[in-house]
Amino acid sequence: MKLFELTLPSMVLRFYLMMAVVITAGFTGVWAIALLALPIFLSAMVGLSISSAANKPKAPRTHLTTTKVVTAKGPLFSDMVSA
Repeated sequence: MKLFELTLPSMVLRFYLMMAVVITAGFTGVWAIALLALPIFLSAMVGLSISSAANKPKAPRTHLTTTKVVTAKGPLFSDMVSA
């Protein structure tokens, strides 16, 4: 679980889920069910992202390459530019 990693579509879905819980509690008259909307609301506000390790995309691997260092033997660079 990571904070502030929730995407906008997921936040909208959590909002609709929260509203469905509250409306269901209102129609049934059991207002204690409306307390279940509080964790949904808080998870949307702090951007709580719940994902398993299997669903995570792997980062691309980069390989460091060795570079060949060329040393200049002969005239200086300033001498080559002015010529």
